[in-house]
This record gives sequence, structure tokens and C-alpha cells, in this order.
Amino acid sequence: MKPEEIEDINRLTVLTVRQAARIANVATGTLYRRWQEGTGPEFFKIGKCRRITRPALNNWMAKLTRAAAK
Repeated sequence: MKPEEIEDINRLTVLTVRQAARIANVATGTLYRRWQEGTGPEFFKIGKCRRITRPALNNWMAKLTRAAAK
């Protein structure tokens, strides 16, 4: 991914699954698996496409960080 594309992602408040995975440094499959397990970030759908808000992604990543620290 080009540096200017990363800057564009950082400005977004609503993310695609691919963008959210990129920010969280995980595979998209990891997000889908976490959703199946009931442990993924909150999302909403536009049609069939999942979208994640930046605050939801940040909260999910913070929760993972706290769990790893225990």
C-alpha cells in the first residue's frame, strides 16, 4: 500500500473490512472468524457489505490489548 493510501485510510471514520484489517494488522479472514465467534468489532451493513466505524475498531483493538496484558 502506498503512503498516500495509508493517509487516506487514517482520515476515514467508516471503514471497509479490508481497511479495518489493514489498520488492525490482521487478515480479513481473522475479522470474519472473530465475528463468527462473537468477538469481532461492532459493524453495520450497507446492503451485503460490512462497515466498521473507527471508534468501534479502536475499542475492539483496545479490548484485545487489555486482554493480552492480563
